[in-house]
Amino acid sequence: DVQQAVERFFAADNGAGVHEQSGSGEAYVPPPQPQRSERLLQPVVATRQRNVNSNLWTGTGLANMFKEPEDIMFHGSFEEAADEAVSRNVWLLVNIQDLKEFKCHQLNRDVWGDDLVHDIVASQFVFWQQKADSVFGQWFCGFYKVSRFPYIAAVNPRTRLITRV
Repeated sequence: DVQQAVERFFAADNGAGVHEQSGSGEAYVPPPQPQRSERLLQPVVATRQRNVNSNLWTGTGLANMFKEPEDIMFHGSFEEAADEAVSRNVWLLVNIQDLKEFKCHQLNRDVWGDDLVHDIVASQFVFWQQKADSVFGQWFCGFYKVSRFPYIAAVNPRTRLITRV
């Protein structure tokens, strides 16, 4: 019977679920727990120090992955590059890059960094790569009306006319 079970429960617990101390009739209240302060998580001590002076774009890492093809680039003015192409009897391949455009970095990594493309460009062209904000790059962009980057063009070195864009 449910009624009897409830009465027995309250009779055993003295009606409030609180135990009486023997003989006093007062409700037993346990003593307070001592106060303590602990950390749940210990502080993490960094084992690797960041080099504040390091530049991600120099040395290894990203710089190496997106590096310009220095070994096939012609260093000099557009006129000097065209004259070199005439003397070698090859075409002039022009690449103007804006370093704020990630596509320019991808071009260095995926196209100029490819071994087959690298070999073809080195043997069949004088390769002239400039940054859009360099003196030579600004001159070329102004003279040939270049406004989108990366810019690639095959130039006839004798006439200085752009044959393919």
